[in-house]
Amino acid sequence: MHTRYATMLASVIHMVETKPAARQSGRKTVRVSIKPSLYQWALQRSRLEPDDLASKFPKLREWMAGTGEPTAKQAERFALATGTILGQLFLPEPPDEAIPIADFRTVGDNTAIRPTRVWRVGGGFGGGDGCLA
Repeated sequence: MHTRYATMLASVIHMVETKPAARQSGRKTVRVSIKPSLYQWALQRSRLEPDDLASKFPKLREWMAGTGEPTAKQAERFALATGTILGQLFLPEPPDEAIPIADFRTVGDNTAIRPTRVWRVGGGFGGGDGCLA
């Protein structure tokens, strides 16, 4: 499975020279092409909004609009921030994730929403309270 993701990653990476200092030193910045629908999918499954990550990724809205591309390092950090496997960001379309065991526990009168697989530091899965929300 990892080989498949590595092959996909290699097929979408292209080299772009960005800053004059980088051109003078011969260094290149690796930019990656990620489909806008995959950003939305990653944010949705992590229950985050673009504004939640604005300080870490100031150009996230540009990436989501398809007018900009992140560096490979930024894509890696975005995957980490959303709890997404990096290789999933390079799929042709968002995967349909089937969660084998439905969890319908709720707090108060809240309705059950789509569970998430993202582990939140200091609070377990999902909503941060240690339970799937």
